[in-house]
Amino acid sequence: MAPLPRQQAGDRLVDQAPPTEDAIRTRPPGEDAGWLRVENALRAALREIRYGSLEVVIHGGRVVQIERREKLRWSEEREP
Repeated sequence: MAPLPRQQAGDRLVDQAPPTEDAIRTRPPGEDAGWLRVENALRAALREIRYGSLEVVIHGGRVVQIERREKLRWSEEREP
């Protein structure tokens, strides 16, 4: 069994249980349209990215931006 993630609590670390499936699916009342927009943007970003990372930025419990980082690298073919 994998160890629980740790969370800072004052000057000590405590175990933090992962959210339940019900908690993940629960949306604040009246915010379905906003959550749907965030879900669609996140799904689109996941579909479009091949390599890299996605970062979801949250302020005050609300998603305010999604950052997508993707690096393009080319290797030079060297002649012998």
